[in-house]
Amino acid sequence: MQNKLLFTASWPTYLLILTTLTAAGFLSSGVVTWIAANWDYFSKFTKLYATQGLFASSIAVGIWVYYREYRKLGQVRLKFVSSTFFFIAAVLIGALLALIGQIYQTGADPWQLFALWSLLQIPLLLALPNAAAALLLLTTSNLSLALYPDLLWSYEYFLYFMLLLNLGFVMLSEVFSKSLHDQNWYISSKVSNTVLIVCMTLLCLNNPNTAPLVWLLAAAMLYYYQQQRRDLFNQSGYWACLLFSVDVFILKITNFEISGIFVAILVTLGAAIVLGIHLKKQYVQQAQGMPWPLQILFTTLAIIITLLTIAFLFTLDIFESDKLFLIASLVFVALGAFLYYSRKANEYASGLLLMIGLGLYVFHYLINYFFDYPHDNQLSVLNGDLLGMIIISLLCYLLITINWVKTGSLILLLFTLLYTFSAQNGYLYGFQSEQGLQNNFWTLVFDYYAGYWLALGSLILFGLSLRPNRYHTHIQSAAWAFWLVYIGFIFKPDIYLSLGTIEAGPLPTPNSFSEFVQIISNGLFTAQSWHWTHLILLLICLSPVIIQLWISRQQPLKTQSAVIVALVLAIFGLAFVASPSILVGFSLLLLAYLNHNRLLFGCVLLAIIGFLAKYYYWLDLPLLYKSFLLLGNAILFLLAALYLQRQHRRATAVATAAPSYQGKIGWLTPSLALLTLLLTLAIGNYSIQKYENVLTHGKSVILALAPVDPRSIMQGDYMELNYDLINQVRSEIDKQQQEKKAEFNIDNPYPIYDQENSESDAIKAGQEDEQAAYAQFAQWQDQRPTQLYALLKQNADGSAALCRLEEALPENYHDCIADVAIKLRIDDYNMLWRLKMPGQQFFFAEGQAAHFQQAQYGEFRVLNGIALLSRLLDSEMKGL
Repeated sequence: MQNKLLFTASWPTYLLILTTLTAAGFLSSGVVTWIAANWDYFSKFTKLYATQGLFASSIAVGIWVYYREYRKLGQVRLKFVSSTFFFIAAVLIGALLALIGQIYQTGADPWQLFALWSLLQIPLLLALPNAAAALLLLTTSNLSLALYPDLLWSYEYFLYFMLLLNLGFVMLSEVFSKSLHDQNWYISSKVSNTVLIVCMTLLCLNNPNTAPLVWLLAAAMLYYYQQQRRDLFNQSGYWACLLFSVDVFILKITNFEISGIFVAILVTLGAAIVLGIHLKKQYVQQAQGMPWPLQILFTTLAIIITLLTIAFLFTLDIFESDKLFLIASLVFVALGAFLYYSRKANEYASGLLLMIGLGLYVFHYLINYFFDYPHDNQLSVLNGDLLGMIIISLLCYLLITINWVKTGSLILLLFTLLYTFSAQNGYLYGFQSEQGLQNNFWTLVFDYYAGYWLALGSLILFGLSLRPNRYHTHIQSAAWAFWLVYIGFIFKPDIYLSLGTIEAGPLPTPNSFSEFVQIISNGLFTAQSWHWTHLILLLICLSPVIIQLWISRQQPLKTQSAVIVALVLAIFGLAFVASPSILVGFSLLLLAYLNHNRLLFGCVLLAIIGFLAKYYYWLDLPLLYKSFLLLGNAILFLLAALYLQRQHRRATAVATAAPSYQGKIGWLTPSLALLTLLLTLAIGNYSIQKYENVLTHGKSVILALAPVDPRSIMQGDYMELNYDLINQVRSEIDKQQQEKKAEFNIDNPYPIYDQENSESDAIKAGQEDEQAAYAQFAQWQDQRPTQLYALLKQNADGSAALCRLEEALPENYHDCIADVAIKLRIDDYNMLWRLKMPGQQFFFAEGQAAHFQQAQYGEFRVLNGIALLSRLLDSEMKGL
């Protein structure tokens, strides 16, 4: 999305973009959530072909809109609306694949789903290249590789493959940035570089010997982003990765001795100061201070140095630990303040020292609180250490003009207060909110209702920061601190709403509209649970309406348009009253327009994606009703976008009569879109026909099982099933291995000998023979197939058991059940617990876990080596 289109556009155009993006996001996530709900009201074919119809409609509408936009915009400019429909179609590809896996019980191992999804997205990306489609492909490709089972056995090899994959994405994002209409923001480049930096950091952390490779790659990237295309964000990431890898290497070669830790601290601190001076010469300081990528860089370096200092002080231990950390923190703070107020002030050095000191003080306080509080329930939370933390943090916030230090000091203070009172509530009241409300006002403020005032505070502070005044830096720093702590608060374990909840409850059936409202609001407005803080919640939920009307009074937007958008936002706010974080994020997107703040816009957009993911996994509100809310609001935002588009077209027609594009419209984009449509429908319907054939003509086989239940990434609730057949196969393979060991005269586990201290040549010769035998056995294991077929025999009770194992589909089944063979996968014969077979996951409608926990058997349909779990049976082998 180009900067001109976003922040220099008129307010009606910005609202049009925002409503369109919201409609696309809610429609995509709503369809995925509806599929995951596995609603049994519709038949499987209704769900399958309805999803295919929605996918085909998205492609068709996208092509139609493309022609309209092409005539108006020409070939080069971004076709925003048609790209949006193609993006929805790309999401629906994954939804269709997930639905097929859910209906035919092909398993919850999702790497194949994401791999096929990634391949089918490529034609759509080539049809209308844009940053959003590129990021979707980046996400699904990385998930496919991360979930690929053959790479999980070696973490280092997995990281190498991830590094190569994302290095390829970085190169493509740079080469095709103009084609992706991303040459102003470079979103795809920033995201792919961030993932690559994470991979490089994990690789070095996993194996410090790879540090030279990380240095070489980081140096190459730094050269490119300094000399070829200046990008301070990517530079900051690679500088942090480079210094971290140097620290890891130093610690490795010094065997983590105290001298090595001290050297690492000095190297990182010195390099950070020199780096700050170097970067300051390159980039002109802006009115609001240090550029935000450098603020993130130096915050990261302060964290690294703080962790190294903690390790150094723990190793040193010349005083009692609590005194040592307290003294060290005060020394760092004093040095930082001295440098800051000296004549030759260096904001990088002083800022680093201040943040290191604050970090050490927080660690000192938390470690003492953690160890002392459980033994003294009467310990006052407002003790000297906490009071000192409050004073030092507020002094840094009020007296230091370095933005990232002001923000960091407030974040540490808020984190400390939230941790303190959350822990107190846990110790005194066992995380029972009602007792906390009755017994402790501070627990109410800083724990149970902290999300309310953090959200409201961030909205108010960002609103106040729009007006420049003498306190602008204080307000802006506080706004960012409140917002970042709020994000952390939302993603902490939800101890009140989900404590002890391991499965979704039964699906409630509302008998009236009021009952439906109670369900979607999670009972927030019942007479029994009403509390005055719900007024704050309502204010947060209506904040999108309030902010939109406030901005619309200052911008050229017709009253009728403002009222219609306000009605849509009011319904949106009341619908998501149980998840106010999404509403807070949307409100900040509105404020980002007045701020012209790309950092705020990007940060909030990523946060909203995370909030939607948390909303999906929140078990107290059923998936089915979540999907209704998402799809209903998607329709509302789509209608609002269409209305704003119509008003925009009228205004444009009156203002200018620019001629439409008269050139020839190419067929490449529609052809690639139709290719995606045909490939997806062909693959999907081929899979449907194949699985239906197995269910119709396959032989019935019953296997004993034992279930447990989690939730899949996209496919909804399922039971993880363990079959007796798997245990029988493991026993049979273990028996074969024991026989092979006997053949090689191997009786004991693999021996480890000290070659230098062997007593005689005869002993050495015996050791060599035994090692040779183990090598032969290991070679035999490596040559064994990773795929076996289990042939079955009938038990007296009607269930089946293992008859024998075959390496290929047999022609003669002998005394086994004819034409019944279940395919098994074995990644490593030394780790038989990872053996896999079909039907180890059974998907069911949300809220039906208690019903299917009665299952004692699973009934399979088997045909030509393909086995599908068709249903679960109770102890009497009756279908559930």
